Amino acid sequence: DRQTIFLASLVAKEASKGLYVVILGKTFKPETNLTMGSPALLLKHYVDKYTQGDAKIFDPYIDGELILTGPAVYFIATKHEIFRETLFPQGSVVIDPFRYIEQRNGITYIPVGVS
Repeated sequence: DRQTIFLASLVAKEASKGLYVVILGKTFKPETNLTMGSPALLLKHYVDKYTQGDAKIFDPYIDGELILTGPAVYFIATKHEIFRETLFPQGSVVIDPFRYIEQRNGITYIPVGVS
């Protein structure tokens, strides 16, 4: 729980700059639709607590096609390969605890665990 609370507070800090929150991934592990015991769902609970409950959560294996509508704080909660190829809107913040997304121009990239 402490790690999830830390990550949720990081998301809330970035969201306080006026961006909405999108958690990418609901599933327990990549490339599946299993959600039982998913850390992403716990993360959403804490993010909602810290951001007045306005975080969205999306998973391509449950919800279908990902449509990004504008700059946001995108937190990668499940390491689905599709997120590696996602073109995040300019002005977005991407928080990546897996450190598998490449840095891109116009995006603030936060690889969790790297000083």
